[in-house]
Amino acid sequence: MGVSTFQSLQADFSTSALRSYTQSQFCWSDYRSETNTAIYETSFGGVRLGAVGVFRHAGRGTFYGYRRLDHIRADHIDDYLLSLPLQGSVTLSQLGAEVQAEPGELLITAMEHPLTAVVHGAAGNGSFDGFHVIVSGSLLRAQTPYIDECCRRPIDVASGSGKIMTTLFMLAIQESADMSESESRRLDHMLVDSVANALSGARESLRLAHSRQGRLLDRALHFVNSNLSDPGLNPHKIAAHCNVSVSYLHRAFASESLKLGSVLRETRLQRARESLRNPELRHQSIS
Repeated sequence: MGVSTFQSLQADFSTSALRSYTQSQFCWSDYRSETNTAIYETSFGGVRLGAVGVFRHAGRGTFYGYRRLDHIRADHIDDYLLSLPLQGSVTLSQLGAEVQAEPGELLITAMEHPLTAVVHGAAGNGSFDGFHVIVSGSLLRAQTPYIDECCRRPIDVASGSGKIMTTLFMLAIQESADMSESESRRLDHMLVDSVANALSGARESLRLAHSRQGRLLDRALHFVNSNLSDPGLNPHKIAAHCNVSVSYLHRAFASESLKLGSVLRETRLQRARESLRNPELRHQSIS
């Protein structure tokens, strides 16, 4: 079973060529790219073993992938997409939530819903590299019934069972060309098991993080409601009050499918509506 690869080093690179490749090997989707160089470099290749498809995507610049309703209707797949950056980062937007993964972190999304993926090159050289893995939804749910709890949350896979999973992704691409059909089937089962084991180890961490983030959200929202009259109220001031970084605060809100900017804006609008209904509150500023 061989590894199929798409590669372009052309200045006039057309995403239609990559689209044709991925529709036959990966999934139905559309793409666009941005680069500061005259030549766009990208490679996307991997292997389908059965229940699992392992692909590696590398290049420079910023790469955008879109999976829309027409794509979902076209391929009818009930799979999960696992994105694991090795260099650079990946941002996924789905069902109103936007989350980002850095190297050593895994993002999982259900491919039955529209999504947008953005691969960012690393600071400095602008290079990106990482795995995009498709796993059968029915098999993964059978081993990991709580899989949807893990979706759209960065999961640390830098060590333990997560590191073993990453190693198997690498071996699937490097060694599958020399494997017999029976060996490929065994590797396919091993990959599903490795993903389930990595998620099992991450589940308790997710629950603890969810609890910590819940307390953080309560504190942040209380601060917002108590300081709406402050014209300088912004994410930086809220994060400083909560003793966390701005990026961590955004991720805490994203874990509940919320955007901090939207929450701040909607809270101010709600206070404005209350002020209009209650003359005693009209003297209060919400700007």
